Amino acid sequence: MQQLCCLKVKKLKRHKINRCLIVCDGYIGKRLLNIYLKKNEGSSFAIISADGASNVLHLLNIKPRYIIGDLDSIFPDVLSSFINSGVSIKRIIEQEHNDLEKCIMFSISKGMNDITVIGYGGNRIDHTINNFSILKKYYKKCSIRFIDDEFEVFMINKKTEFDYKRGEIISIMGFPKADGIVTEGLQYPLKNESLEIGKREGALNRAISDKIKISLKKGELLIFKKHFNTF
Repeated sequence: MQQLCCLKVKKLKRHKINRCLIVCDGYIGKRLLNIYLKKNEGSSFAIISADGASNVLHLLNIKPRYIIGDLDSIFPDVLSSFINSGVSIKRIIEQEHNDLEKCIMFSISKGMNDITVIGYGGNRIDHTINNFSILKKYYKKCSIRFIDDEFEVFMINKKTEFDYKRGEIISIMGFPKADGIVTEGLQYPLKNESLEIGKREGALNRAISDKIKISLKKGELLIFKKHFNTF
């Protein structure tokens, strides 16, 4: 497995850290992880590993600040190694929440309300859909986004706008439903229209402007936009 360089996160007082990177035990893009860490090297953020993701981080010589979960997936030798290196281990055995949600709950409790999640998807589509449900549950309580090799995924319930690149794909989904949607800068604009799972989707739209604007009157939207490695 390709190894990444071991990058140091600037050590600041814990109460000053309000950002974190949660690494889940799904598909972890090694190049994406490397780019993210390099771009944020020297900044104050905490790496939080969700249980089995620790096995990958150990192989890549990346030390998290915390390991959280029921610890049923982390290899014993990896756990021992991280304990010996001073990583804080938070074993939470209750099964009402999955490891991602345990990490989010812990992050918020520590005042880390700017959350990026890597490894949220993988071979288990049920896990991925469940994680989107968790995103919906927490996006009003904190700033949270999922990222993979190409896309950034987040939710909105009010007007938003962002810079984009002409010709690039963007997908918009009611989650489960949104009404009164108005968009600007898209090839297939929405003009006071609705999107709803099982009725009408908004996947594979395309930008025709350098600025995208999306507003809605009611409901919630799940947005998939390319991140262009800007973190």
